[in-house]
Amino acid sequence: MYQIQYTERNNKKASEYETRSLLYLLTMRADSEDISLFFIDCLNDLTGSDESCNTLWDAQSKGVSTLNPTKIGESLITLFENYISELEFNHHILLMPKLKEGYLVDESLLSFGFNNFLNEKKTYLIEGLKNEFKRRNNNNISQIIIDNMDHFLQKTVFVIGQEKEKYIQEIVHFKNKNSYSSDFYNSIFDEIRDKQTALKNINVEGIKIKHPSELLAYKKLLKGNDIKLMVLNRFIGTELFKSDIPIYYFDEIKGMDRQDVNDLIQENNSKISRTFFNKNNKNSFWLLLENIMLVFAKNTNADIRNIYDQIDKRLLISNYTMDEQSILFFISLIKSGINVDN
Repeated sequence: MYQIQYTERNNKKASEYETRSLLYLLTMRADSEDISLFFIDCLNDLTGSDESCNTLWDAQSKGVSTLNPTKIGESLITLFENYISELEFNHHILLMPKLKEGYLVDESLLSFGFNNFLNEKKTYLIEGLKNEFKRRNNNNISQIIIDNMDHFLQKTVFVIGQEKEKYIQEIVHFKNKNSYSSDFYNSIFDEIRDKQTALKNINVEGIKIKHPSELLAYKKLLKGNDIKLMVLNRFIGTELFKSDIPIYYFDEIKGMDRQDVNDLIQENNSKISRTFFNKNNKNSFWLLLENIMLVFAKNTNADIRNIYDQIDKRLLISNYTMDEQSILFFISLIKSGINVDN
């Protein structure tokens, strides 16, 4: 049985580091594609999960700039308490700002294990964790707990936080990501942060669970695919997968009856969705979007058929889960979104 403890609501800077943790799990790990859900402020600041809630990525973030080894050890306490709890947490991650020089063996690494700390600093870090554990447990600590700390530290991953825009750029697979301003990327990051922060208001304090799947009922989570879709929507300037028919697509449905139109729109949305969420072909989708936007930028008055004819044919082939009609529909959505922005 695992009892959820109250987690203090943090300030803006701390919230931004929690969002960095979320986006690190979403985009920057070799196993990122395995993480489908993000529980907010339930088991920790952030807990990533696979769809079945059987594999957990436990993440703690610490956004303070004066983070010495002792404070790093203190910051690990919730991760450690989860490590020795009845729930099984498969990964343990602490995200923090860039550390002062002189703490690490290799200071160029953005992700590293406990052994990257210099031996002297390891001692301070361990003492910080021990003291925080004793503070929470009436100054008591057993040898079993100390042994568990040693095992825990060898499994923990330490991650250095990066600039906000970097995390959004990791979702996007354009050739030229720098064509968008830092403010544009940062605004998307802030929107994700605000959605994450709002979920902190859902109170789950004191709830006892036997399995993380029991948390699903409280809806205190974000879905990875929803975050990726939100980012895509910001780039095309409109919401994908809504029932409205883009004005620039009307010529394609002239003469069709209502049911056939509904079936076609549904099929187009389904093919766009299948392509966007294809984990094995995500680069091709973003390159197709970039190509469409570049063609449109050269001639804002071009109709969707004209734009289609100018798309790199290799991209039409590589996006094999979309056909001509679904690509035309996609172009009309982009054209509508860009025109609204302008």
